[in-house]
Amino acid sequence: MLNPITFKVEQGSGPLTVTANGSDYAAYEDAFDRPAIKGIAEGRYKCWAFIVWHAMHRQEFTTLTFEEFLASTPDFGSPQKADEILPLESKAPTGE
Repeated sequence: MLNPITFKVEQGSGPLTVTANGSDYAAYEDAFDRPAIKGIAEGRYKCWAFIVWHAMHRQEFTTLTFEEFLASTPDFGSPQKADEILPLESKAPTGE
């Protein structure tokens, strides 16, 4: 199952946080006639780049075409679930 995923994208104007959702995964499948989940599971750069680009384009963070975006060799951080909560650091026992 594909959940919304948040990416941090490095741009010339500074970092940008963008969240991809089902419409971005479906757009990948429409564009490449291939399951998004397969491209994601294989860790294919073009799959991740398209999903990030489509999310940015949909949210009006970029006016670049996908080919222009890809040619810029975009740098985007590891994806995280949009609703992911990081665990608190465990504290060492106090000896009580």
